[in-house]
Amino acid sequence: MSRQEQVITITTAEDGKAKLRIIDRINVDDILLHLVRRETYRLTTGQDKGSDVNAQFKNFLLTDRFSRG
Repeated sequence: MSRQEQVITITTAEDGKAKLRIIDRINVDDILLHLVRRETYRLTTGQDKGSDVNAQFKNFLLTDRFSRG
């Protein structure tokens, strides 16, 4: 089964135009790509619009949940 993805554009008076990308499942490559894009934006513009990732979320992603066998 292939991954499904959809992009929706939202426009608000306060923030302007934003794209919302919906993915049916997230993998490590998606997270890495997001972090690379965020760091590229930070280096290019000098602005850091991100926030720290919650420790529980990080621990969940980085915990080895596979068993050998």
